[in-house]
Formats: sequence, structure tokens, C-alpha cells
Amino acid sequence: MINRGLAREITKEEAHEIMKKCEEAGLVHMVDNAQEDIKHTYNCCSCCCWSVGTIKRRRIPRDVLLATYFIRETDKENCQGCGQCIDVCPVDAISFTTIQPGQGLAFDPARRGIIFSGMGGILTGLATGSALSTKTKAGTLLRPPGALVEKDFLDACLRCGECMKGCPTQALQPSLLQAGLEGMFTPVLTPRVGACEEQCNLCGQICPTGAIRSLPLIEKQYAVIGNATIERNLCIAWEQGKVCLICDEVCPYDAVEFKLVKDELGTIKRPFVIEEKCVGCGQCEKGCPVNGPAAIHITPVNEVRKNTGSYVTEKVKRLREAKDDYVDFSKEMGIPSEEDTTFQLENEPESDNFDDETPAGFVR
Repeated sequence: MINRGLAREITKEEAHEIMKKCEEAGLVHMVDNAQEDIKHTYNCCSCCCWSVGTIKRRRIPRDVLLATYFIRETDKENCQGCGQCIDVCPVDAISFTTIQPGQGLAFDPARRGIIFSGMGGILTGLATGSALSTKTKAGTLLRPPGALVEKDFLDACLRCGECMKGCPTQALQPSLLQAGLEGMFTPVLTPRVGACEEQCNLCGQICPTGAIRSLPLIEKQYAVIGNATIERNLCIAWEQGKVCLICDEVCPYDAVEFKLVKDELGTIKRPFVIEEKCVGCGQCEKGCPVNGPAAIHITPVNEVRKNTGSYVTEKVKRLREAKDDYVDFSKEMGIPSEEDTTFQLENEPESDNFDDETPAGFVR
């Protein structure tokens, strides 16, 4: 942080004074989860901090996020009922309860039992090596465009949540166990929640450590997060033989094309993904009208991660320009085009009545 000009070195006395002021302001002191030396400490409020705010809003149980070794108890003999503890608690964990004279608080083992059961399962998994991985496997997660190579990304990412807060479509979400313990709370792209907008490079601009590179917009648009894959058994066009063009219509990179395909359902236009043009933005997955899992989804296949250098390649640049220049790039690349080829699935017999099988609205 100091080397990047984002912080300055302070004395121990200054650090103690800052901590004192933060405590007086009611902020929560936390440090990084380090096995060796602590690299940073932070003081959080419940309105901006991802961890404390999430606990306050009851989205994730506290014990999943933080290892807490001190639990407050009320000294009922000396409590005056002033309510000050309620006012200062950053996660709204304290409230007044009306108790009749002589009535005690019954012990409810349900919550504690759930917590210890969950922690026991995690510990068992770690002991056997079958439930959780402590390492993040490169190429298994969709990272933001411009993210560093995975090892460097994990080292640089503070898990501060700034990129997630700044994402206008909420496409960036915190990873939990799917990233392994090492990658918990790092940002991952979740296209079904939101897609990566073509005209947005905000995550790289606000990342405080450079874990996500601050790329110019044109560079970001060439940063490949992954590729789209079509699940034909879920796709309306492939499985039901109905006309659905949404994935093509919403794709800002023109990476989905429709070709006439002949099968047992007839001769119908079906979607295909052009891998060389797809960057994995997730617009197709977000827009897919299929309920539940989308019929087209993004995987990190063909992702490009660079710590330095340009993402723009002449091949992809020319491929994107081909449509505007009225150049048949498919023929230049040796790819059969729709005008001269009708795709026929294997083991499907030729039909002598081709025109009758062409759906209404399609001209052969």
C-alpha cells in the first residue's frame, strides 16, 4: 500500500491514538486471518464494512465469517436498563426483553447446536481432506476482468469488498467455500445475478491494491473472463425446437450466432457460441429465460489473466470489426457460414421435403 502511494508509515504512538479514536467511535477492530505476521488491521462500521454489515443484516451467521472467542453477558444484578449497549452495538445484537418477576431466561440449545454441528462438519472435512480445500484451484472461478494471475490475485486482494460494492449490476459476489479457505470472500462473477457491463471498468479503478488491474475501457473489453457454453438439453431452441433469440440479442460482442440445423424436430435456427469473440461477460446467462439454471452459462474456459501487458489481440480485433466492414470473416477463417451450409445432426436422414420443414418466418 505504501509503495503504491495509498498509505504512509506511522509510529506506534500514532497507531494507538487511531485505535483509541476508532474505539470511541464504536467501530469494530479486526485483523487479517494470518498464520504468521499480521499484515493489516481495520476498524469497521456496520454501514460500509462487508463483514460487519453482512452480520447485521443477518445474511450470513457470525460464526461463518469470524472466529469469536469472547461473548458478552449481561450482569442482571447491576444492569440499570439504560440502553447504552443497544445504541453502541454495531450489529444490533442486543435488545430489551420483558421478563416477569421471578422468571429466568430459558437456555435454548438450538442455535448453539447448529453452530457446533456446522463447525464439527468443517473440522471433520479438514481432517479427512474430503469436504473443503484450503487452496483455490486456478481456472475454476470467474474472476473480474483484469484480475491478476490467481496466486498474485489472492496475495493482493484484501477481501475489502470495494469492487463488490461498486459493481453496478451486483455481478461480483463474495466467494465462500467454492474458492477454498484461501479464497474466501474474494470476488467472483455470478452472471445469473448480474452480468459484466461492456461499458464499465469500475472494479479495477476502485481496487485499492491492484488485485484487479485498472484497465482502460477498451482493454477491459478484450479481457477474457471465460467462455459461454450452451446446455442443449435446457435450451428452448435446441430441446423444444422453438424460436428463442435472446442470447444473441443481448450479447454485446456478437459472440452468438444462429445457424439452420436439421434434426428430428425439423430445420430450425439454433444458437452457437463463437469462442474467439466471447469474453464471458455473462449477458447471455443473465438474460436466458429458462427457469433455474440458465441454458447458456459461463465457465472459465479460455480465460486470460495477465499481470502486465495488453489484452488486445489483432485476431480478435479483426474478428470484431469484420461485421462492421461487411467482411465474411467466417470464410476467411475457413468456417462454414449459414448461407452455404445447413448443419445436419449425426444419424439424421436427409429429407426430400426440405422447404416444408422450414419454420414460418425463415427464408431458405
